[in-house]
Parts: sequence; C-alpha cells; structure tokens
Amino acid sequence: MTVSPPMPRRRTKALKGLPLTAVEFFAGIGLVRLAIENQGWRTLWANDIDPDKAEMYHANFGKSELVVGDIYKISCG
Repeated sequence: MTVSPPMPRRRTKALKGLPLTAVEFFAGIGLVRLAIENQGWRTLWANDIDPDKAEMYHANFGKSELVVGDIYKISCG
C-alpha cells in the first residue's frame, strides 16, 4: 500500500489577497518567525519565558510583539 503525501491546502477565494498571519508560542530568538516571514507571513504576537532569549529576539526584530513571561500567567485581555 502506498500512502500519498497530503495535498497542500489552497486558500479560498474569500481569503485570497489577505496576509497570512501567525502567533509564535515559545518563540526563543525568533527563528520560526524569520522562516515564515521570508515566506510572506506576518507575526502578530509572540511569547517566550526567557529574558535572555527575549533580548536576542528584540535584537533581531526590534521592540516587537514579543511578550515575555509564563504563558499560563499571560492575560488575553
């Protein structure tokens, strides 16, 4: 039996032209953000608990959407 890889999802007409957006949990220094933004995505929000990693994240992306703290203690409001 041969298993085919999943077909790539296509954007519906309603979503065409809208930017691709993401949130980045456990962001570290932002390597995922770097990769997805190079593919046209926009990061709306990011989080990491480590202040040292946050310092490097800010060095890479400026003062940005990164929220430093325990994900369980971050308010969504």
